[in-house]
Amino acid sequence: MDSQFGTGALIGDPLSAGWAWGALANIIGVVFAALVLFVLYRSVEAPTREQRDLTIRFLERAWLLLLTVSLGFALYDGGRSGMFPGGS
Repeated sequence: MDSQFGTGALIGDPLSAGWAWGALANIIGVVFAALVLFVLYRSVEAPTREQRDLTIRFLERAWLLLLTVSLGFALYDGGRSGMFPGGS
């Protein structure tokens, strides 16, 4: 995609793919967090402090997993970027 980045295409193309994967992961994370909080507040009348703390810990771990997986996709980029040729 030399027309978009010129001589910086070697860096710009994988960087753009990485940003896109990161943005997608964050959008999915926000939707998932909203869904979890919706279920929490619909399932009990008033969540206790322990329930809120457990939910927050769950969301933190789920978001970390999601970002780690999206980092893998961003670095691999379907083999197009050449950063990890052959997927290894």
